[in-house]
Amino acid sequence: MPHGTSPQRERHATHRTRPSRRELAIQWIQQPDGTTCGPTTAAMILQAHRITKTVDDTKPYVKYSASAGTNRHNLAAGLNQLQSERTYKVIDGDKGSGIRETRDHLLNDAKRSIRTNAPIALAINGRLPHYTRTVDHWVAVIGVDRNNLLIADPTAQRPGFANVQPKSWIPIDQIPIKAYLLPTPRT
Repeated sequence: MPHGTSPQRERHATHRTRPSRRELAIQWIQQPDGTTCGPTTAAMILQAHRITKTVDDTKPYVKYSASAGTNRHNLAAGLNQLQSERTYKVIDGDKGSGIRETRDHLLNDAKRSIRTNAPIALAINGRLPHYTRTVDHWVAVIGVDRNNLLIADPTAQRPGFANVQPKSWIPIDQIPIKAYLLPTPRT
């Protein structure tokens, strides 16, 4: 024990509460080109369901199109077809009562989902930290704490995104939510 520290003070210091941080053991996958963020996000999410698929394997299930990418309903349908543990439901972030409430819902949904080993597919429309431009993009939410989400970003370290880390903790108020796919247990 350091000089001048009482046993009572030392004991108190070790019992301080810190925000709970949960992180899923998901291996990051880089998207192979500029438009396959949807199939790549699906491949990362499937790891939590103990399913290994390549980006090319997921493309037909999510109805990927090189010209249009992957829309939220097709990504949800593809994930629902590729695994049987969860039903992925589309939650629109660009409709409803406002961005603050949408962010609160996403944060609370992430806390419940990550606790049950279920990552969330997140569609963004805007800029995440370290982005040099606005994008319409899919990422995987693989961790959560009090006010932050751990994002696995398939575009990280690609041309134009060299400063983006494969996995990074991002404050919920810096995430431009377009929609997310909420996993719920199948009954």
